[in-house]
Amino acid sequence: MSKRARAFLALVAATAFWAGNYVFGKVAVAGMSPFSIVFLRWAIALVPLAIVSQLIEHPDWHTVLQHWRFLLMQGLLGVFANNFLLYAALRVSTPFAASLINAANPALIALAAAIVLHERIGWRGGAGIVVALVGGTHRANSWPCHGPDCSVSAR
Repeated sequence: MSKRARAFLALVAATAFWAGNYVFGKVAVAGMSPFSIVFLRWAIALVPLAIVSQLIEHPDWHTVLQHWRFLLMQGLLGVFANNFLLYAALRVSTPFAASLINAANPALIALAAAIVLHERIGWRGGAGIVVALVGGTHRANSWPCHGPDCSVSAR
């Protein structure tokens, strides 16, 4: 398989896993709390991730342990909070609506970087941000909908 084909396959797989998380989350929150889902998900992933990181990255564990408080805070505020809030939202929303709202994240990150870090956003970036926010907001605000473009099974 060519390098380009492998890259394309990896992109498709990443998208499928990302989308699958919304569907999995909707099913899982019917029987478990968002906290339990996040805890179990990362408890199960911890050992394989540690092995892969050791084999590929060869981390300096002494340095990692020196910064454990900072790393724990990053994990709690970033990974844990993101997943917890997604699963909490899926208790009252659909995977479709949640994914639309989450699709605005890159635009919001770019805006925050411009405001906080004074990063420059060119006209193309600005146009992309506007399109992303207007499109996502319009579609999310029109949910639930009852037209030919809405799937009854998606609700």
